[in-house]
Amino acid sequence: MKAMTRFAQLLALLALTLSTPAWAQSTVEVIVPAAVVVTGERIWLGEIAQISGPDAQVADIEARLGHVSLGPAPRPGASRALTRGTIETRLRSALGTLEAFATVIPERVNVTRAATYIPPEQLTRALESWLQQNIGLQDAQVTVLYVGIKGPIPVPVGPYKIQFSVDSGQLAGATAVTVGVWQRGAEVARQRVSFKAEISAKVMVTTRDIAKGQNLSSTDIEMTTRRFDSLSGKPLVAISQAVGMETRRSLRAGTLLTDVHIVTPDDITQGDVVTVWIRSQGLTISAPGESRGNGHAGDTIPVFCDATGKVLKARIIGPGEVEVPYRAPAL
Repeated sequence: MKAMTRFAQLLALLALTLSTPAWAQSTVEVIVPAAVVVTGERIWLGEIAQISGPDAQVADIEARLGHVSLGPAPRPGASRALTRGTIETRLRSALGTLEAFATVIPERVNVTRAATYIPPEQLTRALESWLQQNIGLQDAQVTVLYVGIKGPIPVPVGPYKIQFSVDSGQLAGATAVTVGVWQRGAEVARQRVSFKAEISAKVMVTTRDIAKGQNLSSTDIEMTTRRFDSLSGKPLVAISQAVGMETRRSLRAGTLLTDVHIVTPDDITQGDVVTVWIRSQGLTISAPGESRGNGHAGDTIPVFCDATGKVLKARIIGPGEVEVPYRAPAL
C-alpha cells in the first residue's frame, strides 16, 4: 500500500512539473529601472523590463511582455511616472504569478519619450529656402534675420519633413508662419512662429509723385531691384498689372507698388452720360441717360433715363453702358 501511495505522489509531481511553464521552474529575474526611455506612442512592458535567465525562458517571457501596454507614452521629450503597483498588475496579467520570479521594481518609474530636436538654426535655414521658392518675386534673394522660437522643437525619433504655411494664403507682407513637422504622412508637431526677413528682388516703383485717383500709365512706373524687410500687400511684378489702374491714395516717387495701392477704375462714375439699353422679348430700345452712382461691369447703380424721366435700377454692362429690364421699377 505504501508503495502505491509513493507511486501516486511521484505521478502527481510529474504532472505538476509538465504543466508548469519552463520559466517558473528556475530563477528568472525581471528588473525595471527607475528611469527608462521609450520611442513609440505607447509604453510597452517588454520595452522597459530587463529580463535575465536561461535564453529560452527569457525569449518566452519577452514575447509575452511585448504585448502588454502600460498606457500612452508622453509627448516627445516629456516624461510621466508609473507606480510599482501598476507594473506588477500588468506583469501578473501576462505571467499569471510573480512568485517564481525575482523582481526588482522601484516605487516609481520615470518614463521619458525619446525625441529628435529641431534646432532654431535648421528651422531658419528651412524657412529661408521656402521663402526663396515661394515669395513670387523676380530675382528674389531672401535672408531670414529673426525667427521667434524659444528653443528646439521636439518631435518623435525618425526622419521628418518641415512644411510652412501662412494663414492668409498670401506670403508677401506676412510676419508669421505656421510650422508643421511631418513623419510618415502625419503631422507630429505644429507651431506658429513670427519672423523677419530681408528681401532683395526686382519690383515695381513709381517714377514720380502721383495723386489719389489717377490712372497709371507706363511712364509712371518702372521695374528696379530694391531691398526691403516689410511689405503692405502683394508686390506687382509686371508693368501690365499697373497700367490703367487707379491709385487708392497719393504716392510719392519711388514707392514700392503693391496691390493695396491700386484699384480697378470704375467703368461708370456718378454724372457720366450713359446709354441705357432696355431689352424685353427680343425688343431692344436705347436711350440716353445719366449715372447717379459708381460701379464696375455687373454692378447695379441708379441711372436717370431721359426717355422715361425717371431714375431706374440699371446693371452696368461696360464703360458708358447700362441695361434695365422691361418696366423697371422707379426708385
